[in-house]
Amino acid sequence: MKKSLMFLLTCCLAVSATVAVTACDSDSDDKPTYTVELPEMPSAPSEGLTYELTEDGTGYVMVNASGCTDKNIRVADTWEGLPVVRIGDYAFAAMGMNLPISITFGENVTSIGNDLFGSLYSIAAFYVPETNTAFSAIDGSLYTKNGEVLIKYAVGKTDESFSVPAGVTEIAEAAFNCSFSLSSLTLPEGLTTIGRWAFANCDRLTELSIPDTVVSLGELPLVGSEIANIVVGENNSVYKSVDGNLYSKDGTELLIYPSAKKATSFTVPESVTSIGDYAFYYCGNLETVVLPENLLSIGKEAFFQCEKLSSVVLPENLQSIGNSAFTYCNITSVVVPANVVDMGYGVFSACKHLTTATIESEYVGDNMFFDCDELVSVTIGQNVKRIGNFAFSRCEKLTAISYDGLLMDWAGIEKYDAWKDALSATKVVCIDGEADLE
Repeated sequence: MKKSLMFLLTCCLAVSATVAVTACDSDSDDKPTYTVELPEMPSAPSEGLTYELTEDGTGYVMVNASGCTDKNIRVADTWEGLPVVRIGDYAFAAMGMNLPISITFGENVTSIGNDLFGSLYSIAAFYVPETNTAFSAIDGSLYTKNGEVLIKYAVGKTDESFSVPAGVTEIAEAAFNCSFSLSSLTLPEGLTTIGRWAFANCDRLTELSIPDTVVSLGELPLVGSEIANIVVGENNSVYKSVDGNLYSKDGTELLIYPSAKKATSFTVPESVTSIGDYAFYYCGNLETVVLPENLLSIGKEAFFQCEKLSSVVLPENLQSIGNSAFTYCNITSVVVPANVVDMGYGVFSACKHLTTATIESEYVGDNMFFDCDELVSVTIGQNVKRIGNFAFSRCEKLTAISYDGLLMDWAGIEKYDAWKDALSATKVVCIDGEADLE
């Protein structure tokens, strides 16, 4: 499976409480190492952190740690006489190869921003002063003070298994992102919410067991992971699993087909009327998907980057296709049925092997075939009422568009201002003649 990370890090905890860090290019035999002490909790605040005054002037926000070279970072309790009350969005995300080993919150921090840790995969421990009223650290991982939300697992640990403590009701966004050592994870009954990207890039996790109590699952929880099998408790009221795939309880919506599956073909069950957002996202092994006749909707990026997917027949009953649903697929031809009334943007964009397309729906979406540079034949049906911006842009081999109607009908189609921008075609061939695009 493709990985976006180019460097791997292995943190080995020795008895002496030091961390041996190996930073290595996966394609190189040169693996420099260094050893850093992992203190119980640094007492002095780190230098190189950037702080900004809050809008109301009552405290400070730590906004950027990229200037800090400490391996064990501590956020200050106060700055210029005022409490440091927040860690801002992306504050640690841009640290690059500085690779912090531990992060200690200041005692006055009561809130944190979005995507705080990015793809940092080196953090072996979090520390929080006992006097902090909002957060706590348990066995090195970061939680809310009441222990109900697991904010971030210390992904730099070398532990192969982990059981989320009882009492945790929520696993936060990207909580286990880039955990390269875990091969076994146990989630507790009572857990209700799993955030987006929760298990992203977990290289060794192959199965996810979702408890009966989970009722909310965020976007792309498995992206980039090796999880190929999803198991759901039989008494879960919202979800169920069939053959390792995740569905709504009633079986009408296919939510996740794990991208780590090795199968080259898949037949969506007849009970499915909706394919959810990102359902087949980055399924690099799929070559063929058979869709059921009663399918009504395909969510956004549902088949995004299914780079081997070459065969898809859209059923006649289909009504909705989401944004970028088939972007970067290997599809060679497509017919968009007449019942599609809701068309996202970029639905078939960057399908580099797409050569023929027939549109029978009412709407040709914005960027619908953008950058399909092998597209040579497009037929627009009489049902089409609108053509969106950049619909055929950068389709370099498309020299003419065929329209199954008269010249006067073509003139009556609503065309957005930029519909023909970067369009190679110079004419539209109608039943009774040719229409010049100029």
